[in-house]
Amino acid sequence: RRSVRTGTGVADVLPDASAETWGVLYEIDRAARRRLDAKEGLGWAYDELCVTVEDGTGESHEAATYIVKRKEPRDIEPSGAYMDEILRAARARRLPAPYLKRLELLATRRSAWQP
Repeated sequence: RRSVRTGTGVADVLPDASAETWGVLYEIDRAARRRLDAKEGLGWAYDELCVTVEDGTGESHEAATYIVKRKEPRDIEPSGAYMDEILRAARARRLPAPYLKRLELLATRRSAWQP
């Protein structure tokens, strides 16, 4: 989807049985969750999806993730600053090297996006 603030593309999680999405699992209280939902635009920009995730020890957890509510017919290129922040966070959290390489490829391949 297109960010209402920047006009550039923002992240989404899409179903793909052959792919993995890595990230960080947080436990937050209700007040923090309400603030996060408001910031992310839950209900108008994103919907919540309950997913089963596996932690670093192989243990499964139920977690909430945000998915774009109304997807654009074509991918929208994210800003360089947005991709830099995603990469910075992924590196800081020591996500697996192959996943980092995929993110880096997306960040550098302008032709990967269909403006």
